[in-house]
Amino acid sequence: MQLRDDTVLEIACAHALPGQDVFDAVLGTASRALHCALLEGRRGLACPGGKLLEARQQAAPAVISLPLELGARRQGAFCLLREDSDRALNELDFEILDALAGQAALALAAACQRSALNRLEASLNAIGPQTH
Repeated sequence: MQLRDDTVLEIACAHALPGQDVFDAVLGTASRALHCALLEGRRGLACPGGKLLEARQQAAPAVISLPLELGARRQGAFCLLREDSDRALNELDFEILDALAGQAALALAAACQRSALNRLEASLNAIGPQTH
């Protein structure tokens, strides 16, 4: 998931729909955890019913959402849904997830830069060579 200045969420909010209502309707039990990652920039953990869990609890979250920093105007989230949420996660699990989220952020940022370069190249090619 990525947030940019032209996202559906921002357009929906402009039409007087609160952001949390949009998250709840579209994302179900993952909405509160994703809200933490996307809008607050912190790890979001939720139980199978979608209720947020405290990070310091020895919990076994069904939803884990980590923020992705993709640049000044873009944010994202790395979200995992666990079917078998009986096992509590330990600090090593979170270190691994943080590393995966970091790698995902780098890959997404590189893809966004590549896409921007392709658009720039296409617009320069459309202009054609300048003659004096």
